[in-house]
Amino acid sequence: MMIGLTGPSGAGKSTLLRCLARLQHDASVQGQWQHYTFRQGRVGLVFQDSLLFPHLSVGQNLLLAVDYARSQAHWFDEVVLGCQCSHLLSRMPHSLSGGEAQRVALARAILNSPDILLLDEPVSALDNQTKHAILGYLRSLADNGLPVLIVSHDLQDLSVYCTSVLYLEAGKVVHQGPAHAVIRQIHQQQINNNIANGASTQFGIISGPKQNTDNEPVVAFSCEQQTLYADKPFVHNGLVSLAVPASAVTIDRQLTEPTSMGNRFICQLAALDVIVPGAYLATLQCNDTVLYATLNDIAIKQLQLSVGDTVAARFAVEAFNRL
Repeated sequence: MMIGLTGPSGAGKSTLLRCLARLQHDASVQGQWQHYTFRQGRVGLVFQDSLLFPHLSVGQNLLLAVDYARSQAHWFDEVVLGCQCSHLLSRMPHSLSGGEAQRVALARAILNSPDILLLDEPVSALDNQTKHAILGYLRSLADNGLPVLIVSHDLQDLSVYCTSVLYLEAGKVVHQGPAHAVIRQIHQQQINNNIANGASTQFGIISGPKQNTDNEPVVAFSCEQQTLYADKPFVHNGLVSLAVPASAVTIDRQLTEPTSMGNRFICQLAALDVIVPGAYLATLQCNDTVLYATLNDIAIKQLQLSVGDTVAARFAVEAFNRL
């Protein structure tokens, strides 16, 4: 299981990780997650600072972790490849960029064969392509029995790769549960609080079984009995998951199939909220799937939209790549 931990700055996310890792000596922690007991287990901990040994090469840093591991739970080459470190093995820590150092620190933590991985913003310095590759690798580790708790401000990443999400405010868990459900609660809270920049941060979650079985970059999948397409999406156990930003979605009343490569998702206008004067956030729903779109006064008047209308939501096959 891979659990995401998020919340505003100062909510206590990093402090909670320190407590779970038994680094906060005045904290009393009790609990169990799968086979792991928080008071006894072996912890793999990665903070934003990589803390590599400066006098050792990357390869030597990683081999040292292997030497101190109780058992060889993960093959060296598999971890190095999964963390995108193969080309870094001969480098010294001082020559690494922030993103490269993050990847090495993550690989070192995994090679130490922990009972649980506690990760504080482990991919914050990575480019999108590398970030998604490593998050996919972490998800595969979690599915194979290594519990992973990851702190991140990026709700879109958490919605795609995590099975569950915890949302902290002022040191307390405000929302918890399946990732999609918690993200929806957070979005609704933002809308209710009339956050001025809420429309630009909202995103919908699209998921469904993959249809084509080849390895083409553009993948067809089914969502709410509608066929959609995505360019190189995250596919896990045959299930495609996308986070589609509100800014990438347009609305019209033409319910026919698109004539060019693109996505048309038939849904209902479930809500229309004013974010700031002249700017609206449309909530679009088809059964359990929710998308969002940003609209202005002109679009509202031209489309003559009312809550309950059936509309076509459109977004490009690569829309989610702009996360």
